[in-house]
Amino acid sequence: MPAEPELTPKERELLDFHLRANTQIFATLTSKGFDFAAPIAVDFHCTGSDLHDIADLAKHLKEQYQYEAAVYEQRSGEDISYTIEGRRPDVILSQDFMDRWCRNMVVICGDFGCCFGGWGVRH
Repeated sequence: MPAEPELTPKERELLDFHLRANTQIFATLTSKGFDFAAPIAVDFHCTGSDLHDIADLAKHLKEQYQYEAAVYEQRSGEDISYTIEGRRPDVILSQDFMDRWCRNMVVICGDFGCCFGGWGVRH
């Protein structure tokens, strides 16, 4: 198995945030009786400040991973940012799997100059 790429300090900080959030998410899902054996779609979002970067990321996620990914523009006064609202279908949730998936998403988004914003499920 190839070694995972080293994370930049910014990526490490972002991943640490997501790993802490994953612990809370899985505790909440467990307390609500979530069925971890059933496949479910995972919704996610990514952000970026450059339309071309975020559009290239969305294309990559669609072509390489068959994820759904739509780009939206957000305006706040003079500031413009872009968000991908995406979905990864048919996931069997486990904290280990989602921790590894979050790491991959942090790296992939960073490769395109974007930021992985998080994930959720509709329960």
